[in-house]
Amino acid sequence: MNTPLQFREVAPSPLARFESGVCVVRGRMHIIGGHHGEELDVTDEHWAYDPAADKWERFADQPEPVSHYTCQVQDDRYVWYTGGYLGKHPGVAVTKTWRYDAETDAWEEFAPLPELRASLGCAILDGKMHVWGGLGEDRNTNFSDHWILDLENPTEWKSAAPMPEGRAHFSTGVVGGKAYSIGGHFYHDAPVQAKGQSCADLDFMHRYDPDTDAWQRMNDLPFRRSHIETATMHYRGQLLVVGGRNNSPDALPAHKRNSPLMIPLRAYRKVKRAFNPKTEANMGRVSLDHVSLYDPPTDTWKTVGRIPKPLYACAAAVVGDTLIVTNGGLRAWKDASAHTWVASLV
Repeated sequence: MNTPLQFREVAPSPLARFESGVCVVRGRMHIIGGHHGEELDVTDEHWAYDPAADKWERFADQPEPVSHYTCQVQDDRYVWYTGGYLGKHPGVAVTKTWRYDAETDAWEEFAPLPELRASLGCAILDGKMHVWGGLGEDRNTNFSDHWILDLENPTEWKSAAPMPEGRAHFSTGVVGGKAYSIGGHFYHDAPVQAKGQSCADLDFMHRYDPDTDAWQRMNDLPFRRSHIETATMHYRGQLLVVGGRNNSPDALPAHKRNSPLMIPLRAYRKVKRAFNPKTEANMGRVSLDHVSLYDPPTDTWKTVGRIPKPLYACAAAVVGDTLIVTNGGLRAWKDASAHTWVASLV
């Protein structure tokens, strides 16, 4: 992989948006739904970018305009997703499960989730779709529930081992038949609706093994990070993570936050934030430009480049050996981008 990555700008996205569904099917990067505009409207538009032709093409739109979900691909043909928030912010939590067929350019509905969920993890492992974590109807209660749908007979969800540290806006990666839950944050609409609870971003990293139905804590992120669920992808046995948000850059890492020795430092930083309530970080508008790489065999992270502009909840994918980055917010939802950049990974 070239380090640092060299980006060049290509055809812009037809719609500036963020928190969309993102996946790769048949050599194209598909972007489905998501938020647009400062009023947090939701679109059902479905576009795909072909890096070989540097061209965008529109496909069958979402059956309903939904945000806060993660989609996954089966057999380079089907796109699956479930849950999310329907409609303009704050939206309504849903349970519907949808499958898009790239061969017929059509959508079909399957078994609904057992409960209302949004901002949940999603992975396809050995022909089964796993979903876990996320938010409930009130947009603040975090859950750890883990359900599985057999894609050969998608009629009923079954329970599996709950994820550790139930949270929202974490990302999902799949490598070697195992699923990874990366970053995220507790609660969602803090501080008012969450009654003063912290919505600080997290550095947690957990791995799920379907063979043992068990979760394992892995090496934490180098820094706290959320809003990367649309920009985490597999590449040659490793995971790439692009952009996102860190709204607590001075917070202690996870392995130190409960240490008695850190109490004075934590108190000092809490007071400091209290006297600076209108900083970009405290308002949750800090976007990141990092391109990070995780290597499962060594359980290590490193930065391999920087995107041209910091982006919150951007869309990123790998087609062949090309990394594509588009959309996202320059200051969270305040400035959505239509820029598209590509970089060679070889």
